[in-house]
Amino acid sequence: MAVYFIKFMDSKYIPSLEQGNMYFSPLKTFDKTNDKHDTKKINDPNEGESFIRISSSDKTKHLFRNGQDITKYLVDNDYGYCAELKLFDERVKKIGVFCCTVLDTRNSNDFEANTPQKIILLPSKNKVRIDTKFTLKKSFLRHLYNIVGGNDRVPVLISPDFLKLFHIKEIPLMYGRVKYYDNKTQRNFNPIATNDEMIKQSVFQKDSIYSDEKEFRIALLRDCSLIENRTIKIGNITNYIVSFDERIPEIYFIENEYYDIEEIKKHAKKLTQIDTLLIKKELT
Repeated sequence: MAVYFIKFMDSKYIPSLEQGNMYFSPLKTFDKTNDKHDTKKINDPNEGESFIRISSSDKTKHLFRNGQDITKYLVDNDYGYCAELKLFDERVKKIGVFCCTVLDTRNSNDFEANTPQKIILLPSKNKVRIDTKFTLKKSFLRHLYNIVGGNDRVPVLISPDFLKLFHIKEIPLMYGRVKYYDNKTQRNFNPIATNDEMIKQSVFQKDSIYSDEKEFRIALLRDCSLIENRTIKIGNITNYIVSFDERIPEIYFIENEYYDIEEIKKHAKKLTQIDTLLIKKELT
């Protein structure tokens, strides 16, 4: 199993990324779903926001209009509430975010395992190595390009190992996969939530309608509404990334798995075939 990140970028910015210049966009720029220029409608209008929801059956919360309690006249929707109030912390909206998509070779919707697998005998180590080629489906890559790419951007593969460079620099941040929820009553305002809990809910949760993005986010915990705060340097990362010239290239991974020969012989059903392979190897 291999996990990588992929990000579609304008090719002119790739050399800067290779030099370790990480650009973070403020979260408040991510909620432009209703912007007339957002033709793909991929941005979440609820980025960085929490909710107080009122149910007509909840006697602890009431909705007033012109001094009159109108809660009893309202009807709950299918999600169990009749009104909602959006809340957000301006400091959270200023947090910088770097986004990419998670690739996991275990996901058969995204990858296909090419067969036959390549088996390599290593008698000196008493091991068998099995190489499996996992090819990223172009149908998935094309779909991903349509929702988070576009504008002739090209894909860049990024190894998760590059995250350790942030720790070396002691940069204040949080990172992780975005959690997608189906329940429309999620992201409720919690008055006793810690600062970290509030950030996780605001930055790392999105409605399931955006789940195709399979986002991994790095949140830079400083005021990125200021342009000078949006870029940080983590050192050269050319060893951690691979860029492509084409929008929809062929992308594949070779995974190596090692097995002890004696253990295989104990459990394999075709012992004679394994013995034959070993004999042929010894004779060559």
